[in-house]
Amino acid sequence: LAISGPHVLVFAMMLCWLLQRMIARCRPQLYLAMPRQHVLIFPFLSCAAVYCAFAGFEIPALRTLLMCALGSGLLLMQQRLQPLKLLIYSASLLLLIDPFCILSAAFWLSYGACFILLRIYQTLQQQQSQLQRQTGWQSKAILSLRLLVESQWKIFLALFPLMVLFFKQVSWITPFSNIAAIPWLGLIVVPLDIAAALSCYISERMASLLFLLNDQCLAVLLAFLDGLDALF
Repeated sequence: LAISGPHVLVFAMMLCWLLQRMIARCRPQLYLAMPRQHVLIFPFLSCAAVYCAFAGFEIPALRTLLMCALGSGLLLMQQRLQPLKLLIYSASLLLLIDPFCILSAAFWLSYGACFILLRIYQTLQQQQSQLQRQTGWQSKAILSLRLLVESQWKIFLALFPLMVLFFKQVSWITPFSNIAAIPWLGLIVVPLDIAAALSCYISERMASLLFLLNDQCLAVLLAFLDGLDALF
């Protein structure tokens, strides 16, 4: 499995949410001294850095860490955040740190996919009013699923030349497998893994139970991917 930018943020968001709840319950007056975003910036960046170190500072994780650091710095300086410039600045910093990463397929695929996602995000902003007009959860789920499907085939087509160039082959089931694998991993497997790892410091039995549950979730995903492979 490739480390993904959102996977880095899952750990940071989970701990920052807990920290925010603790401050709101024990020391709410702290928010009178400084804005809530400023209070949580440094714990957020620390969590992202720890996760990147745990993942071995792979290029996608480094991209996420650099973008988080740049975005946090701009937020502290009360400057406007522009996603495309943030992406370009992080790529420049990464090349300054490690110029040879430009030879890596992970660099081009990671930043290429992120660029396409920014374009899709603009489409999402245009359709935000349509999403807000939807009242039922079924309508919102259908619209979100449509955006997920749209993003996958756009990313697949945009990265098609790079995949042919680097790997000399293309997996045609990628858009279909990602539609199920990305939400399953990002919303279930990664949070369960993080919760299990943190539970080791509280109760080893609880951690073992969470790891066992996560193993079953991965088995379901692998069975789905095997079925797709057999189908194609």
